[in-house]
Amino acid sequence: MKVEQFVLAYEVEQDRIRALLPRGYSSLRPVLRINTEIRNDKEVYVEFNVPVSHNGTNGWLNITNWSSERDPVSFRKDGKEVLIEAPFMELHYAGTGMRGGCPAEKDNGGCFFLTRTGADLMPPERIEELKEFCDASFAWHFSEGDACGKSQGKTLPAAWTPPGRDYPKTVFSAENAAAIPCQQVLGTYIVRFTREEEPPKDGITANLYYTGKGDNALRFAEEMISSGTVAKIRAEEGNLQYDYFHPLDDPETVLLIDSWDSQEALDAHLVSPMMTVIAELREKYDLTMRVERYKRADLPLSELPFIRIKVNGEEPKHGI
Repeated sequence: MKVEQFVLAYEVEQDRIRALLPRGYSSLRPVLRINTEIRNDKEVYVEFNVPVSHNGTNGWLNITNWSSERDPVSFRKDGKEVLIEAPFMELHYAGTGMRGGCPAEKDNGGCFFLTRTGADLMPPERIEELKEFCDASFAWHFSEGDACGKSQGKTLPAAWTPPGRDYPKTVFSAENAAAIPCQQVLGTYIVRFTREEEPPKDGITANLYYTGKGDNALRFAEEMISSGTVAKIRAEEGNLQYDYFHPLDDPETVLLIDSWDSQEALDAHLVSPMMTVIAELREKYDLTMRVERYKRADLPLSELPFIRIKVNGEEPKHGI
């Protein structure tokens, strides 16, 4: 995969970041960063990140990300100039021809991506190519008065600042991060490289219906949770979802949505000690099973207007 990676970091008030971060994460620097990739000159991927320390690891925490495969993000090129735009943002880059490295990458343990049960740490990507510094500008458009800024033709440092003002805690979201005023753009660069592509994962989901007499199925699900078995399964590599639901029209049945990122991950689960525990509990409550199996498919853009999603308790204003 051919990648053009555009990076823009800007300085904000660090106490505002402290009020934004979820529990367990501490702010390293008064910085927000927008990472954008144009892939194979046809797809766009954008990340909005903040530098943090978590469980002894310094790195970045992903606030959110967007992809042209599922979101209304696009790009346009005109010579050295590149415009990335969406209803909620606008980025403009122009290479200067000057090349060098990025000091901020020296203390980078990777990027944390929040999950239902914690966070996944993606290791930093090793890129040997030199960065090309660029002139750039950005503007967020979630709400009137959102952050915007323009580069100053040089790279600037951003040092940790001690707590000074106690802001009310806010929801960790792109909208709230974008509302923090930009004090100055610290640095921008472009790097072009080739990334080895991993084979696509299957993305397999099974709907398992457990049925028994009376409330046996519900008691089975409750014991799966209270015994810690569900937590252990969710912690297995490749598990994406393991949640029980109770159909309103069938009091003797519970539905388990069991989702894995690949057939290999599911196969490993099926030979794990967890299967013995599940079988024993299923026998204890005398349950029968019905299984439906699905392969994951991307949501077509045509269906997005009919989907209403809440992120961290808030509905995104960009309609995704």
